Amino acid sequence: MMPFSNKHTLNILYLFNNCQQTVSLNIKFINFAAPYQIPKMKFPFAFSKLSRKKKISISIVLASLILIFATCHFLFPTILQHIIAHKIQNIEKEKQITISHSPIAVADFSIFGNMAINIAELTVQDNNASEALFSSQNLHCKVRVWKGLHRCLALQSLSSDKICLNIVKQGKYNNYSFLKKQNGKNIGDRNYAQQINNILSLLQNVCPDELQINQLELNFDIDSLKTNYLFSPLQIVQHELKSKLTVSAVNNTTNWELSGHIDNAHHLYRGELTLAQNDLSNAAFALPKSIENVQPQFHQIKGELNFYRKNNTETKICLAAQLEQFSCEHRYLADQPILIDSIGAQLNINIFKEKIEIEPSSTLILNEIIIHPYLCYEPLNGQHVIFRIDEKDSDAGKLFHSLPHELFQVIPELQVEGSLDYSLSLDYNSNLIDSLKLDFNIGCRKQNFRIIKGLENITRFNEPFEYVFYENGDTARVVPISPENPYFCSYTDIPPFLTQAILASEDGAFFQHNGFIKSSIQSALIADIKAKKLVRGGSTISMQLIKNLFLNRGKRFSRKFEEFLLVWMIEHYHLMTKERMFEIYVNIAEWGPHIIGIGEASEFYFNKKPSELTFPECVYLASLIRAPKHFAYTLNNDGTITVAKQQEISAVAQRMVERGFMTETQWQEFDPQIKTIQTRPSE
Repeated sequence: MMPFSNKHTLNILYLFNNCQQTVSLNIKFINFAAPYQIPKMKFPFAFSKLSRKKKISISIVLASLILIFATCHFLFPTILQHIIAHKIQNIEKEKQITISHSPIAVADFSIFGNMAINIAELTVQDNNASEALFSSQNLHCKVRVWKGLHRCLALQSLSSDKICLNIVKQGKYNNYSFLKKQNGKNIGDRNYAQQINNILSLLQNVCPDELQINQLELNFDIDSLKTNYLFSPLQIVQHELKSKLTVSAVNNTTNWELSGHIDNAHHLYRGELTLAQNDLSNAAFALPKSIENVQPQFHQIKGELNFYRKNNTETKICLAAQLEQFSCEHRYLADQPILIDSIGAQLNINIFKEKIEIEPSSTLILNEIIIHPYLCYEPLNGQHVIFRIDEKDSDAGKLFHSLPHELFQVIPELQVEGSLDYSLSLDYNSNLIDSLKLDFNIGCRKQNFRIIKGLENITRFNEPFEYVFYENGDTARVVPISPENPYFCSYTDIPPFLTQAILASEDGAFFQHNGFIKSSIQSALIADIKAKKLVRGGSTISMQLIKNLFLNRGKRFSRKFEEFLLVWMIEHYHLMTKERMFEIYVNIAEWGPHIIGIGEASEFYFNKKPSELTFPECVYLASLIRAPKHFAYTLNNDGTITVAKQQEISAVAQRMVERGFMTETQWQEFDPQIKTIQTRPSE
């Protein structure tokens, strides 16, 4: 090929000038009427007018700058390799770890701060661990070390043949202790908005725009439970995340498909994990041992995280998640796996400098139930938590239908229609426990709630029935609650002093309230928090009756929720009279080991009929309801009650005076020295 000479250039200009006459081209700055004349370039300053000495000085300065830039450009990879090596040494010394790597190659450096780093082999291991925490093969990444005039370390792209992360914990031993960051700040010094913004900045810098990992393997060996997560491959192309995931645990392997969207510019992160095995509706997802017993299973999980950065004193986060065909199993939840078609949440979270707030515009979704919670957490002066739910005109039919049937015993048998209003509020400060405030309400303003199917499951107790008494989950006795039972005691035959003693001991306002005493429940919650265990129940006689009559004795949150709902329906719609409820209560209550009902109790302790009991004997029996199996600790060897028990029943009698159940004269005549026909068993 012939060289392209100036003569060729002039010929082209001449031909182009002839074409101008036809198409009437007129381009500014170039005069095609004189094709052989090229305008001279003008400098922004009169360089030609400078003296020869100044021209030489300027030329030397420019040449020096060019030489320095060229030298730095070609030497920068070598300089950077030394900087990286020095940084690795400092990290190894500070964290007590060993970072083994092949020679680090730096390439594609540009004046904009971009460069490529290539490492064939890289391993990170705690000096006190026997296995490596991290390893990679053929790691290639592009990073940006500064943006504008600011120093940064942002990952732009990442590729590797294989990356492996091993998490090992056996008792007190683990291979990741060096990752724990020491933070000397007190909780009051925390700026939550600043922390979230720091996390967002870190996420933007760490999450690459382009990702290609042929095999990413996560291995967990926690307390001998081994779980493996294999992503093959894992890639991000044009903000779209895709991968195939295989989860392997003991006798369990499932295949999943992972997809998502990563948009660092708009702070948007979205992901979706779907079961890839068409022969299964859902499958277990192996988790670390700390929550292994939950055994969650699902078909699909979706999540979305969106940050709205405002400033260092306020940040907003929108977090959404949804599980399809979800099931889980745990002994504290239910006796069988819980099945939920759809469960999800969309939380609008405000992060302030000193508190975190979930807006009431947020939603929690359980099948067809939609709840709008409000939560405020402020740890500055103690752990201060405010929680509220306030729902109006909720569809009662959808509410009952959406509740997982595995959690409840009676609700699944009921069909209802109409609307319900329900609310719950809690204000708790760990430094001011006695100031705790709890309130709850359930009702129907439109008065259109009604049970259209299954009402007989409640009203059947208005007729004679057989009560099944359970012991440790098994049927211990079946007791007829009817006149056919020789020990049955009708309401009219219950001694008045026994009724009054039970009311004074258990529920003084039973015949006046609508099933609940909020102040008692609030006081019980305060006592439980102070003791850090369940020491008081706060249950009314109505609640105790519903628990024993309809529900098993498992201490689960779902049982308490069903208990509240049943009490409200029975009390609000008068499905049972107060007299019938009290009659059933004294005939199914346990007064001693397998001593069911007041008829058996009066014979067991005093060889009497209920109508023959004295005032002190009634008070003594009423005091046994809370701990019937420990009756022997209330007795001396000769059958008399202990001094401690005498003081207790005297206190009950004093409350009877305060509530108008007995007169001062009767109180003066009260003698707590009672003798039973039972004696304390020998140790």
